[in-house]
Amino acid sequence: MGAPPAGANVTGGCAATGTQLQSGKTYDAVTTNFAKIPRVGDVKWAASVPVPATKRAAVGEVQGKFPWPIGDIEIGQWGKNGKQTGSNANKGTYHYDFPKLIAGIKVLVHGRDQEPSGVLCRGAVVVQIEGTSPLAWASLALTVFMLMNLSLTIRARKVKP
Repeated sequence: MGAPPAGANVTGGCAATGTQLQSGKTYDAVTTNFAKIPRVGDVKWAASVPVPATKRAAVGEVQGKFPWPIGDIEIGQWGKNGKQTGSNANKGTYHYDFPKLIAGIKVLVHGRDQEPSGVLCRGAVVVQIEGTSPLAWASLALTVFMLMNLSLTIRARKVKP
């Protein structure tokens, strides 16, 4: 299970950083394509857009693109309710706690911010969750069992006439 490459990190003149508090690592959205994070933790984040700090109805979201059958999961969104903002920057701390079943997989985390002035900011990063999923061990055991079964099935026998 893998995620596609992140491509361009941040477009539109925006800025975003995140510090994974448990590891102390800081990731800058302009230069980071990949981040490996603990399964449970906190991220202290900050973001800004290149527009004046006036009342405006910016619309945006951040999503994680998980493999099938999970699909896209919304991490955060703003402006979809029509509420205006008066700031061009924001910051906070985000707590996460991923289930053990998705440990080890790579997830494409992507976001966008659409400003009324036409400024569109987009960004993406591939995030890998530390650890190994219990499903990986089950898959390995099933593969070994199937290979043994296949070798016994195709083993040639001598037949006496």
